[in-house]
Amino acid sequence: MKKVVQLLTNNESSALSRILGVLSKRQCHVESLSVTSDVFNPDFSNVTLVTDLKREEEASLLIKQLDKLIDVVEVKDLTIKGGVARELALVKVASPSDIRSEVISLAEPFRASIINVSRDALTFQLTGKSEKIDAFIELVKPYGIKEVSRTGAVAFIRNDQEDSSAKECSLALN
Repeated sequence: MKKVVQLLTNNESSALSRILGVLSKRQCHVESLSVTSDVFNPDFSNVTLVTDLKREEEASLLIKQLDKLIDVVEVKDLTIKGGVARELALVKVASPSDIRSEVISLAEPFRASIINVSRDALTFQLTGKSEKIDAFIELVKPYGIKEVSRTGAVAFIRNDQEDSSAKECSLALN
């Protein structure tokens, strides 16, 4: 079961270390981790964490342990609070001139932007859910992928209002 957790932390180097310590101690598999300075207050950082856990009880315990950390100000489980998540990927695909238009036509339904053109390759930029990016990568694999770089998920709650009756939101981060 994938969990998307957002933490607001003090902007201290020790904060990330403590978070990783909890994850390591609990032997949690981290699928993605994103850390950014808070736009509204540079004294804080936003941490988005995607992890795969076997049971809901594990997720609940992990969130409680993260919330107890000294540098953690707030923890939100975006999986159940109606979150929205996206990922960015750069994908370099082999595309000699004789098949270039074919590769470009494959990218159009994904709304991928061409950000670099070289003699033998095209570099695409994609944003969206993880499965969209995975699907694009699988589609262009036969042409030869030269390089892929992905950000991992970034996420936040859809509404300003927190609704305790919010239905479980599948962020589809497979």
